[in-house]
Order: sequence, then C-alpha cells, then structure tokens
Amino acid sequence: MKYPVVCVIGHEGSGTQWLTYSLPLHPDVGRTLHQSYPVRWNGSPYKPLGEYQDVPLDAPVLVMMRDATCSAQSNENRRFFAVDPSRRNRRSASDEMWRDIYERTGPVVECSYEGLVEEGNRYMAFILQRLGLDPQAFDWGTWLTKYKPSDGNLKYFK
Repeated sequence: MKYPVVCVIGHEGSGTQWLTYSLPLHPDVGRTLHQSYPVRWNGSPYKPLGEYQDVPLDAPVLVMMRDATCSAQSNENRRFFAVDPSRRNRRSASDEMWRDIYERTGPVVECSYEGLVEEGNRYMAFILQRLGLDPQAFDWGTWLTKYKPSDGNLKYFK
C-alpha cells in the first residue's frame, strides 16, 4: 500500500519527531505530517487533521505514546515535581486529539516510544507491518546509522 501522507501525532517529548523522520525511509511513504503539542502549553495547540488541505481523510495516523512509569521517573530524575496547572489543558488537548483520530477512516497505529528504544528494528518492523508496508523495503541502513538513538533523553532532530 502506498501512502502520500502519514500523520504522526502525540505529546511533545514522545518521539514524534523521531518517527516523522524515520517513516519516509520507506519508499511507499510520500511524506509525514508531524504534530506534537507541548505538555506545559497554556491552552490546546492541537490543530485537527481535517484542517490540513492536503491530508486525506483516510491518511494513516500514528500516535506516539509514553509509558507513564517511565515519564514519572524522568520527571523525578530532572527534579520536576511541581504540579503544572496547565495539565488540565494537556488533558483537553489529548481529548481533542483522540476525538479527531476517531473521525478518520484510515488506519490508526498506537506506537510506544519505549518499544522503539528497547526493541528498535523489531518494533519498527511491527509499525510498518501494521501500516501494511513491507519492512524489507525500509532503508534499515540509514535508520540504524542516522535515526536510531541510543539515549532517549537526547534530542536528535532539529
């Protein structure tokens, strides 16, 4: 199956950029639309996918998720204990995002950031298969040398 556009969405810091840059390494992915929203945002910055003129209703959507335990440990490691009042806004942005996703007609794949970090090739192959793409056509060489991080706390893409 060929996809002119694949949408990658999720919370900031969930690995959305990583997946956005990785997916076009498959010849059947035309381009990716990246959308993440800051956790500490004052309001909902989420833009519904239907507002993008060049994103068909049946475009696949990949949702990057973070394991709550890992996120909590990361906050503890950074000594970020304050309860941010904008967390309510994060929840409303998340609700808005999921409502938007369920109105779409294309495949929806929930992706685990920790799965990509821990399982690498095997998990990326799983994502490609869930999209109906042949993992053998993926440019594994570039992914392993350029996009596969060894430390999920570093920022790899600017």
